[in-house]
Amino acid sequence: MKNKITGIICVALCAIALLLSASFAIRNIIKLSGIFPIDKIEGVLEKGEYVEGDLAVTPRVLYRVDHTTNFIPTGKDRYYSAFDEATNTVYIVKAGKGLEEKAELNSVQHIKGKVYKADSDTKGKLSEYGNEFLDAGYNLGYSGEVLFIDTQVFFRSVINVAAIIVMLLGIFMIAFSPVARKPVNTFTPADHAVVALSFVLFIAGGIALFWVTTINL
Repeated sequence: MKNKITGIICVALCAIALLLSASFAIRNIIKLSGIFPIDKIEGVLEKGEYVEGDLAVTPRVLYRVDHTTNFIPTGKDRYYSAFDEATNTVYIVKAGKGLEEKAELNSVQHIKGKVYKADSDTKGKLSEYGNEFLDAGYNLGYSGEVLFIDTQVFFRSVINVAAIIVMLLGIFMIAFSPVARKPVNTFTPADHAVVALSFVLFIAGGIALFWVTTINL
């Protein structure tokens, strides 16, 4: 009985943690889906706000960070400079290589995303570029801490929610199945199939969740 209660508590805590993680991703999806209006890109950005607007993007990477995990390449962060020509303000935009390709055809691009603070690995270099823009007579789209607009957060959030749903299916499939109440030595082939499928779902969702939180596009 004690083991059963412990198992239920572990399943509940795991499910709560996953749902809490999903709630943040769902908020990003709702904010960036276009259902509700969000702030226009103008003036000084604020960390955590959702913004959109048309900016003139420089069709080359301002700064690129190559990421590795255990010496295995896991992707790249690409930062671009984008200008509000009406106010002579420059913004830093994190985006995939597709933005660069689009900007080569038309410099003015619609930028939409969430504002984040640069981490310790990037803020030093981005700050240097910011100072160069100031010296060139531009205004910066941030004040104090280095901020950038992440245009990839919507895609990552969708994958995040999908991965968590798959993981929860795996958890609930085994937790609320009659198999959970049977001794292992009495399992039928169908019972083994249920256990295997729930395990595969949980692992597949976990891999996808790991990818979307650590792999950079």
